[in-house]
Amino acid sequence: MREKIVAANSDKLIIVADGSKAVQKLGKFPLPVEVVPFASEWTLQALEKLGCQPQWRMDGQQRYLTDNGNLIADCHLEAIDHAADLNVQLNMLPGVVDNGLFVDMASTVILANADGSIEELHRS
Repeated sequence: MREKIVAANSDKLIIVADGSKAVQKLGKFPLPVEVVPFASEWTLQALEKLGCQPQWRMDGQQRYLTDNGNLIADCHLEAIDHAADLNVQLNMLPGVVDNGLFVDMASTVILANADGSIEELHRS
């Protein structure tokens, strides 16, 4: 959530990532969803109904807590075909604070590839 607040209030968002993060379709990696602790199991059930396969992020034997004292549900999806729609659906669930989709926020993505090359992608 904090990263999204900073991104939303920036003039320009530049994402720098390892080239292995580049995918043709979202869903390869778990999607983090920040959830308030109160009635968190109900929120987890709502995520399941959306087709997510959520698992609590763990810190040893305890559920991981964010800097704001919230939980993270890592949602495993086969593919995310409509990221903007999923973003709205997730954020409309009671108990969800925010999610890891940064829909239409980045102006530039810089990828560092394993062969040492750098790729720059700009939104038009």
